Amino acid sequence: MHRTCPETERETYFSGRPIPLPPTIFCPECGGPCEVQVEEWEADTGIPTLGGFRLLCRAEEVEFAAALQEERDPAWEHRHFQSDWQPAISAAFACLKEHVRIRQKGGELYAQSSKNR
Repeated sequence: MHRTCPETERETYFSGRPIPLPPTIFCPECGGPCEVQVEEWEADTGIPTLGGFRLLCRAEEVEFAAALQEERDPAWEHRHFQSDWQPAISAAFACLKEHVRIRQKGGELYAQSSKNR
């Protein structure tokens, strides 16, 4: 069962990079760590939108990057069935809504935990 993330002491992440999620939110296919790629947020609040992020399995992303670097097909990949992934997606959104804000600083966008706001 996925639980929403607890308050954390996260550093500030550049918005173009994936944001790691706590271990309570894990890949439903391999049980590995997950991260999110935030692509859309509310302009006034900085809160990521429900449809504005992608939930990523870190192990799958590593395999894709290695395959690309080695110019080969990935050795494996997840199925990404909505029925399997929806609990993790819902938990990730609850975590983002509660703890992550997108802010602009000096022309650059940053994703921050709520403790660093």
